[in-house]
Amino acid sequence: VYRADDYVHEKPWQGIGVGAAVGLVLGLLLARR
Repeated sequence: VYRADDYVHEKPWQGIGVGAAVGLVLGLLLARR
């Protein structure tokens, strides 16, 4: 079973980068409405 929590513990900075990228994209999509 894939667990994001375990993945973040193994690669914290990569998890932060992905989270920031997703947040940025969602922010841009919401702002365009």
